[in-house]
Amino acid sequence: MRRLFAKPHLFISYSRKDHELADYLYRSLTSAGFSVYYDKEKTLIGENFALQIQKELRRSDAVVAIVSINSAESPWCQAELYHARALNILITPIRVGLDQFSQVAPLDLMMKDISYVPVSDESSYPQAASQIQQQLKGIRRRAHLRNIRNGLAFILVIGLLIVIWRFGFQTLNNRVKAAERQAMISRLRNSDAVLTKDVLSTYAREFAEDEETTSQLLMMAANTELSDNARLNAQLLSAALLAGRQQQKRWYVKDINWKNSTYEYGQLSDVTFMKGALNNVQFKAVSFSGVVWNQAPSPQSSGLTLSNVEFEGCAFEAGSFGGTNAVGTNFINSTFRGTTFDVTGFAAVHFLSKQSDPTSSVITNEITVFENCSIQNCVPPSDPKTIEILEPDSEVRFTDVVFANCQFSGLIRPTWFKNCHFTNCVFPKTVSQPQLEAGGNTVENMSNAAELCN
Repeated sequence: MRRLFAKPHLFISYSRKDHELADYLYRSLTSAGFSVYYDKEKTLIGENFALQIQKELRRSDAVVAIVSINSAESPWCQAELYHARALNILITPIRVGLDQFSQVAPLDLMMKDISYVPVSDESSYPQAASQIQQQLKGIRRRAHLRNIRNGLAFILVIGLLIVIWRFGFQTLNNRVKAAERQAMISRLRNSDAVLTKDVLSTYAREFAEDEETTSQLLMMAANTELSDNARLNAQLLSAALLAGRQQQKRWYVKDINWKNSTYEYGQLSDVTFMKGALNNVQFKAVSFSGVVWNQAPSPQSSGLTLSNVEFEGCAFEAGSFGGTNAVGTNFINSTFRGTTFDVTGFAAVHFLSKQSDPTSSVITNEITVFENCSIQNCVPPSDPKTIEILEPDSEVRFTDVVFANCQFSGLIRPTWFKNCHFTNCVFPKTVSQPQLEAGGNTVENMSNAAELCN
């Protein structure tokens, strides 16, 4: 950088006998902003003197020559000036002792066309230094322009290097990203199960804001020729990349295998799970909008099984559980709005409100709520003459749940409900308010209707 933006460089040529004037010029020109080579200061003992002099002359913008009888008698001074003339370097001479100098024929002949700065004694040093600086104004301007050119060239080179580096790096990065994308797409295509939460999260971070990946995933999710596992994996990952934006119309998952996984803080919209199994899957803070669980369009289609599945803090908008086989499944602190349930195939399914800190008296939103929902159990009632022994945990249960404007139909057992609250709900005629209140439930504006199932 010092070479790119160097000060104008001067070389002082002098005889040792004129060192007082040389010293003064060195100090004066250095303080004026010039870089000055003065061999008394710069040349080291034992250094190859001739090579050093040649090197300094080649990098000099001008030579300030103290021309005197002493310098005329110095072979080094004459060699320096001849070398400077050969290199076409500007020479600014200071003539010491005008009367005697006229006798120095070789120097006078070589420099007869150059304007001299006269010096008679020590009192004329300041005037001589000032005149030298005036004569060197052009040198200073040229050095300034040279620095500007060097600066622009430096910026241009750096810019080109940055462009080349970024282009090369981006090209390499694109190739690496393409290879990683292809590997991920291949894995999703060949998957026979829904990917685990950790794998999906890793892919979501790796391909964040990658439009090409998102585009391919959306096409995969819409490709009915792919397996349902591959399509669901594509939708889950594209949902994470698109931050929950709506992606496609309803599609039907005909055969799903989702196990040993956790899905958190995501969204599923307009999906119908028709056939398959979810085993040991945990959903946490997931929004299900218009999701239908086991609502096959054909009666011949087999159903969906939920085994050891947990929904915690989830929201269900519309949608339905239509004949789903559910075993060992819990719905904790979840909300259901406009959702239809057929609990005929539910066994050991628990809907409950659960506070994270049971000792706290602060009211929280940790509660399970049903609003405008339909809950039915379409099985024939048991024979009154038959003694029916049921384990409480083997059926569907509701604990500390709030129901508002809900419709119950079919075989509804009052023993399913414990410490629940009902407002404006409709029950079959076989269920009375005292039966519900016997379980610690509170009931407001209850009504009864026929026991028909849809």
